[in-house]
Amino acid sequence: MTLKEFIGDKSRVSHSRLNTLENPKVLWLKMQGIIEDEEHGYLRVGSATDCLLTEPDKWDERFIVLSGNRPYGLMGKFVDALPAGLVETSDIVEYAGAYMSAGYKVNLTNVINWFWQNPQAVQYYQEKYANVGNKTILNADEYDIALNTKSLILENSFTKWYFEGEDHLERHLQMPLFFTFEGTDCKALLDGLVINHDSKKIIPFDLKTTSKGVFNFYDSYIHYGYYRQAAFYTTAVKEYLAVRSNYDDKISDYSLEPFRFIVADSKQGSKSPALIYVTTPNDIKVGLYGGEVKGGGYKKRIKGIHQLIDDYKWHVENNLWLLPRDIYESKGELILNCFE
Repeated sequence: MTLKEFIGDKSRVSHSRLNTLENPKVLWLKMQGIIEDEEHGYLRVGSATDCLLTEPDKWDERFIVLSGNRPYGLMGKFVDALPAGLVETSDIVEYAGAYMSAGYKVNLTNVINWFWQNPQAVQYYQEKYANVGNKTILNADEYDIALNTKSLILENSFTKWYFEGEDHLERHLQMPLFFTFEGTDCKALLDGLVINHDSKKIIPFDLKTTSKGVFNFYDSYIHYGYYRQAAFYTTAVKEYLAVRSNYDDKISDYSLEPFRFIVADSKQGSKSPALIYVTTPNDIKVGLYGGEVKGGGYKKRIKGIHQLIDDYKWHVENNLWLLPRDIYESKGELILNCFE
């Protein structure tokens, strides 16, 4: 299966689609192609780092690096929302959409003048729309961060071997997987699967970049539902190995190691080491079946893949997307019950 086939298959359920069920309306809009996922700078940097490490030969076809940086503040939002092909004599109406998107309160004419008198903004705008290949755009700072993040990973011997060296290791990077979960067709794009033919161990992993510090990954792990991602991807890998063992006897007695997250700091100029976070069987269990978050001073129930798959089926069957399933079934009421 190719990456193009993976991306083009919109019928299968991904981990990110399940995570979006916290706001089913957004998921529905994405499924209809009405809106696209919002692309933040840290997501661009993470994607760029991932490409530099796992598919460097695809860099030129996926990314373009601008010589300048995106303007700060409202001007950056304004420039990003401008249509292509503007010149200084363009009609003021052509700027109106960008003006509304940026949220300026001052007169539009002033903003247009500020734009054309700002060499950084004009350079960024012109380079951005010279991108005829529809590549992901990185400014100079973002590219430097991606390069630094790559270095942090490769200079650490504990994380480097996931990507480079050691002939006895079979590596699969950016590995698209199709599988079924409770009868639902699913897909997962695994950053890496390392098969150690000496130790007979199989290690699945995902690369994460963070601006919150590598030692604070625990918070991101809960907030972004990475425990569910680990469970979802582990399920995909198990199905892949089951199929492969039918024609590859040598891996039949290999052991599947716990899912790992390789976490690197995405702050510019960071010297923090890349770290490896290893999931436990309980993490995978909660990722699959749900549970309660530790600490925080209150109880918080979280859903696992099983519940989210069931919710997804419910939304599809009932064609109700404005609110989460729980809200529909409770007729709009939520119980607080915050205290022992």
